[in-house]
Amino acid sequence: MPSEVFLELSVGGKCLGRVYINLWTNKRRAQQFLTLCMGTLGPSYRGAMSSEVHNQGEPGENMVFPHHVESGRANEQAIFSNVELEEYQTTVVEGLLGLPDTQYQPQTYRHSIPYNYQTLDNCQTSGFVIYTIGSPRGFPVRPFGKVFSGLDVVKAAVRHTPNSITISNCGLILPNSLI
Repeated sequence: MPSEVFLELSVGGKCLGRVYINLWTNKRRAQQFLTLCMGTLGPSYRGAMSSEVHNQGEPGENMVFPHHVESGRANEQAIFSNVELEEYQTTVVEGLLGLPDTQYQPQTYRHSIPYNYQTLDNCQTSGFVIYTIGSPRGFPVRPFGKVFSGLDVVKAAVRHTPNSITISNCGLILPNSLI
């Protein structure tokens, strides 16, 4: 199954550049992300806006895109059912792609380890986050891919007002053998 996609980020109608992502397609949430990048079922990430930056300037910094666009409107609901929700206590690396958590709690601690996300048993969402600063301390994340090129574009986007960042284009990257 194809596993590389791109997101083109823009601010105020000006393109900041493209972000290239390698998806872990053994995960249902990665398959949903691929489908939303391609827009083959109608809903797409094209036109979706960032909502906020968590941990700005700190370890674990990430940009949040909480929804996709469907019929011209923002929609946070998953388009696939049974998207995996398991968390991994892991060291966060730059460029990691994961599910966002709608219950962001910056002052929460678990087992004396600070972390920023509470477990959600029913987090069926189409949203995602891209980590721009790694964190040596592990905390729960729901990863399903990693940026392999264009992380500088996301880091530039973090410096803008979050809700001014738009996914102006997105899609599948075809392998050279298919071109």
